[in-house]
Amino acid sequence: MTNDISRREFLKRTSFGIGVGAAALEALEAEEAAAQIRPPSANEKINVGLVGCGGMGMGNMGAAVATGMANVVALCDVDAKHLAGAQSRYPSAKGYHDYRDLIANKNVEVVCVSTPDHWHAIPTITACQAGKDVYCEKPLAHNVVESADMVKAARKYNRVVNGGTQQRTDPHFIRAVEIVQSGLLGRITFCRTWNVSNEDGMGTPIIGNPPPGLDYDFWLGPAPKREYNSHRCHFTFRWFYDYAGGMITDWGVHLNDIVLWGMKSGLPKSVSAVGGKYCIPDDRDTPDTQYVSYDMEGGGNNAYPYTLVYEMRKQNGRHTDGADYGIEFYGTNGTLRVDRGGFSLYPEKGRIPAQQSSGNDDKVPHWRNFLTCVKTRRRPASDVEITHISTVTCLLGNVSLRSGRKIWFDPEKMVCTGDQNATELLRRVYRKPYLLPKV
Repeated sequence: MTNDISRREFLKRTSFGIGVGAAALEALEAEEAAAQIRPPSANEKINVGLVGCGGMGMGNMGAAVATGMANVVALCDVDAKHLAGAQSRYPSAKGYHDYRDLIANKNVEVVCVSTPDHWHAIPTITACQAGKDVYCEKPLAHNVVESADMVKAARKYNRVVNGGTQQRTDPHFIRAVEIVQSGLLGRITFCRTWNVSNEDGMGTPIIGNPPPGLDYDFWLGPAPKREYNSHRCHFTFRWFYDYAGGMITDWGVHLNDIVLWGMKSGLPKSVSAVGGKYCIPDDRDTPDTQYVSYDMEGGGNNAYPYTLVYEMRKQNGRHTDGADYGIEFYGTNGTLRVDRGGFSLYPEKGRIPAQQSSGNDDKVPHWRNFLTCVKTRRRPASDVEITHISTVTCLLGNVSLRSGRKIWFDPEKMVCTGDQNATELLRRVYRKPYLLPKV
């Protein structure tokens, strides 16, 4: 039949032969080689300052150093325990309590923002205004408006700003995306991403006085003033709307980012979400069950409408593919499933060969790409605008859920068309003196 694709044609059109996937990888490697012909000496390395010395921050510094292109010269955290732990690992780095003092350090060339989500925008914009390049963890921002302001700051001050969506520099994700973009899967009308688990909740929080060494008011920053609650601080901050957006912004950004990349999509045309906190008996206010449907438009070989669905549940860990998270593209010729362990192709009616490829989860290539772009002044694989689109797509899922309605977002006017309640959820009121810098 006319839609059947031979193995020879498959090899030509995918990354397993001399096709587009290999070309993309070769281009990435060539750019890195041009900026780094030989390993840099100590004084050629880029000086990095870290804001937020928790687990994510330490992971980022480990990856940055592993590239051979970076020195860790400054560390900042409002929790003295976290700062002391980071300084024991990087004893020559100068320690700070206030991110503004780290940014003012003239020796710092790159600022890595690895704070909770509600503290991403302020130091990132401040660093751009100070002439620093920035690696900011995902999601890019706490809310839609400040995410857009981060893009404005990067462009206005001509800074290299990179998001922490590290799958964009993983070779097997690059190959998977090239397969999607090649048209091999045929017409893709549906894409699915998911996170599922079976959890018991966080238990009973510690409420009252914060632990010694934690500047809790500074930690809260632009968020509303709250009594200290151990669930609201450090790792579990992500389950509260004051500071984050729950699972869809914690993990969904990684997953939806690959769909948007593969389908060459911008922001959704409309978003409809259902769900709530139905099961887990703790004090989180983000949902334990969520289903978001996006009305999307593709580009390139996939320039037509399609539906993207993100689903999340925390009371049952079973998925039809037996995986607790993943990404799938459903085309007329076959299905492509990808996660950090690899990807698989499942043919429809024998139209393409079944294929598999392994992968891994490694931040070092992502940091190498970013630091290379700091040198070349080119935009990185997870440029701020790319990460903004992936972040806002997920944030809009929460806006629809919290407003209880389907929404149509207008990025030019920064409103949800005809919906004042939803529009108010695109931004936050900043608690003084922790205000968003004007761009």
